[in-house]
Amino acid sequence: MSEGDDGTLDSRLRAPPWRVARGIAKLEFYNNLRKSADVSEDDVTTVYPTGYVHLPKIDAEFIQQLCAEQLITRRDRNGFAPCTHWHRGTGVKLPRTLSCQRPR
Repeated sequence: MSEGDDGTLDSRLRAPPWRVARGIAKLEFYNNLRKSADVSEDDVTTVYPTGYVHLPKIDAEFIQQLCAEQLITRRDRNGFAPCTHWHRGTGVKLPRTLSCQRPR
């Protein structure tokens, strides 16, 4: 591999960023947050389902921001075509944990 003077990969070798549907990614992540670990038949081993989210010791503010949004389904003005969007709860700071935005 070709490396630059500062030890980073050459820009020709970097993979282009992938476009991700933000709403779908949030929905998948929230569904994975609901999964719980089970204890196996031997009552010793913990079995984690596929997609289980391991949250180590994290402060409460991070978890509050992580769970601040909820998926709302509404119909358009004519009563057709349900459209969904993510809505932040009232009294909650702007969740920066899932938005991938830089703090200002």
